[in-house]
Amino acid sequence: MKNCVYNVFDEVSDSKFPGFKKAIWLECTQEAGEIIFVPSGWYHQVHNLEDTISINHNWFNAYNLSWVWNLLLRDYKEAKEYIEDIKDVCDDFEGLCQRNLAANTGVG
Repeated sequence: MKNCVYNVFDEVSDSKFPGFKKAIWLECTQEAGEIIFVPSGWYHQVHNLEDTISINHNWFNAYNLSWVWNLLLRDYKEAKEYIEDIKDVCDDFEGLCQRNLAANTGVG
């Protein structure tokens, strides 16, 4: 993996991730038509051997729910801020904020 643009395994903080050096390294080659499931929170890195199309899906689950909630709340506030200037002339300002949030996050 040293030929990758970025290596997630370089300079990992021992204080932040004390068990990292004991972690088991898994390496595989994914063939055409195969899928790989990477659980939430697992560090991983991909090195494509040839031109590739990758379809990723991020799941909401117990592991990442607080992270997803914080992301949605931040993005909602940002979406609302961006159009705050039309609040007084918009019949359904909250609905517009929700639609913008859904469009920006792909949730909805």
